[in-house]
Amino acid sequence: MAHGVSGAHPVAVLGGSGLLGSAVCRRFADAGRPVRAVSRSGWGVPGGGVHGVRADVTRRAELEAALIGAHTVVVAVSHRAAGAQGWRVDGTGPERGVYVDVCEHLAYWAGRQRRPVVLLHAGSSSQSGGSPTTAYDALKSRGEALVLGASSGGVDAVGLRLSTLYGQRPGTPDTGVVATMIRTALRGEPLSVWADGAMTRDLLWADDAAEAFLAAAAHAGALAGRPWTVGHGRAHAVADIAATVAREVAAATGRTPVPVRRTDPPPWATGHDLTGHVADPADFVRATGWRPRTTWHDGVRRLVDVLAARTLPGAPAPDAVPVPLPLPLPPAPAPAPAP
Repeated sequence: MAHGVSGAHPVAVLGGSGLLGSAVCRRFADAGRPVRAVSRSGWGVPGGGVHGVRADVTRRAELEAALIGAHTVVVAVSHRAAGAQGWRVDGTGPERGVYVDVCEHLAYWAGRQRRPVVLLHAGSSSQSGGSPTTAYDALKSRGEALVLGASSGGVDAVGLRLSTLYGQRPGTPDTGVVATMIRTALRGEPLSVWADGAMTRDLLWADDAAEAFLAAAAHAGALAGRPWTVGHGRAHAVADIAATVAREVAAATGRTPVPVRRTDPPPWATGHDLTGHVADPADFVRATGWRPRTTWHDGVRRLVDVLAARTLPGAPAPDAVPVPLPLPLPPAPAPAPAP
């Protein structure tokens, strides 16, 4: 096994324009690593160390072109169709290409490299606890297995199973539960929770998740070959999440808090939607020293400020919101000498 790759080695983030991917790009760039954000949009941060690469990574040739010279690859891809959440899939459509085929192509690419490579796969904490109960978990587990199966020789592959993420996403709005609630409250509309709202979520600020990927890259040799659960480790009832959002939006706008209403779950709701989820990151904390730094209340206040700046009439534009900018691929490295 290799023992992680650090220094100035290039990092490629597949799905680099998303909530998680963009946070991972920024964190590796802050650590001094050259970063490529690989996505269909080609989003990047000009002058910020994140180079946008426009590619359809479900196509092997485009994926491999985007990975030229990369030493660390983060798989943070998500299937988005008509604004739907990436986890509401039935497993029979194009989502298989995103969650499985990309990982198969990546494993094939990694096996042909003649240098140390670190692969970091972003999964979901809902994959833990036995057989997958949703099509999304089944697809993510299959992709994860393909990536972890590449661990051999100079390849260290690590899976990070993340709890529910929230935070600032560049460009298009995030469709996660917290951001959706905040935008609804900013419009002055009531917040709805299903049933009694007692189902719980473990909420992790996206920048804290990005820090976990940096830690995983640094400890890849010790972590390789298995998945690790990453989360805040605290349960929040969905009704309490909604009430907190209503209060924080009211504080930011000077308005009365919007009401929180109970509604019947829709027919398409799954058991996964109506149960509690708490991630236990203890093993990952012991192995890497990583810990989440952002409390739920601090995170929601920061996100309210960002979304209010984007949506309220007359509000100034938020600072440093990057725009899609495709940049050329870096030159291919010189071929390795024959053994």
